[in-house]
Amino acid sequence: MFSKLKPSSSKREKRKHVTLTLNQKLQIIKRLEKGENRNVLMNEFNIGKSTIYDIKKQKDELMKFASQSVTTEKLASRQTLKKPKLEQLDSILFKWFSAIRSEGKPVTGPMIVEKAKKFGPDLGVAESGCNYSDGWLRNFKIRHGIRRLDVTGETLSANQNSAEKCKDEFEIIVADNDLAPKQIYNADETGLLWRSLPTSILAPARGEKAAKSFKK
Repeated sequence: MFSKLKPSSSKREKRKHVTLTLNQKLQIIKRLEKGENRNVLMNEFNIGKSTIYDIKKQKDELMKFASQSVTTEKLASRQTLKKPKLEQLDSILFKWFSAIRSEGKPVTGPMIVEKAKKFGPDLGVAESGCNYSDGWLRNFKIRHGIRRLDVTGETLSANQNSAEKCKDEFEIIVADNDLAPKQIYNADETGLLWRSLPTSILAPARGEKAAKSFKK
């Protein structure tokens, strides 16, 4: 009797679908440009020839997107070049945020939401088309690499030129009156800060390691 033929072991199993991140696609482009064998990349990333072809076809778009990205985390998490919903609102809102932070002024999450609600109607965005929820705010911050910083000091309220002038005049007063260090004191006033500036703010991923503050 003849035994049943076993399925050929050479038959390849169906490859599982793999969705690459933008960062992985950029790595593949870089390695292909260095002359690396595409079969090696196909095995490593578990992708087919058509995927390699599509990535090469998207090269210019991928490179452009990477150059405009604020953080590497953004590339590591995103899988498509699909632009965010309500892109015009998103772009204008981030430009406003960047301009305010460049002036050293504090920006909080609720401020971003309120500004978005003001920009929306001017751009033809109905409130029903964007709910400005906590999830919307979180995604906006992730897209632009915005993070929270604790506010420190009163640097932005200081007038450096006046401070240097006062320092010179004070040294003259100390010398003229023969004052000893124990006779010199520093005092500050206190008050009810019922509308105080926030103790933490939002800041872009690049350019700010610490949040300088105005005097409360």
